[in-house]
Amino acid sequence: FGASNWNVTQVMVLSAVNDNVDENDEVVSVSWLVSSVDVKYSSLNSLPLLSVSVVDDDVAGIFCGPSAITMVEGGRSNVSCVLRSEPTSSVVLSLSSLFGNVTFSTSSMTFVGSNWMSNQVVDVTAFSDMIDEDVSVDAISVSVSTQDSKYGSIVVSVIPVTVDDDDTAGLLVSESNVTVVEGGSSSSVSLVLRSEPLSEVTVNASWSGSQIASVPSFLVFGASNWNVTQLMVLSAVDDNVDEDDEVVSVSWLVSSVDV
Repeated sequence: FGASNWNVTQVMVLSAVNDNVDENDEVVSVSWLVSSVDVKYSSLNSLPLLSVSVVDDDVAGIFCGPSAITMVEGGRSNVSCVLRSEPTSSVVLSLSSLFGNVTFSTSSMTFVGSNWMSNQVVDVTAFSDMIDEDVSVDAISVSVSTQDSKYGSIVVSVIPVTVDDDDTAGLLVSESNVTVVEGGSSSSVSLVLRSEPLSEVTVNASWSGSQIASVPSFLVFGASNWNVTQLMVLSAVDDNVDEDDEVVSVSWLVSSVDV
């Protein structure tokens, strides 16, 4: 201001500095400093303060997705996370599996002021076994560790996981037709399970009549040998009766407490 414009109103525009930090709204006091060689003005020291209310437009938040995951055993998916505002200190997100049916390429993500807005991705792999079982369920939990009070109070929703089984219980038999001769050749049949059993499985050969015999009379498969082929030798019972050649149907009887 000078002699020519002292009585002309001038405007000063005040604006809030736009940052990305979630902060509480606050009131800032603005004081006016006057400098002049005019001692009447330079001595002004009791000018009223201006109160300025600063309203923050940032909201701390954590987004992790997807909202649910479905995989087959041995399959792979991923979880991505990102912050919604700049933290005042590092934010560490730790991933864990509730039931241990999935594993992670890394168990944690760290966000700081330079990368808070960038998605971080963790690969998720479904545990694979050889057991025929129902669909497995799990949940991925995300815990938050930080000195930032805004982020320290956030609870991230768990991500439900469904793991579809890819194993099928069954008995594989190597032959569908064999020929045995009384007093002559016998035939071997190879048997093996299609998946790992939860308890021992006993396999018996069954047929009507007394024309054939088997050695051994039964086979036992367990967790340690379910995928190891076992042999059952079928032979014709050698009698002294002249009979027509015939076809005998052999069925396989499976018994186990594994339903």
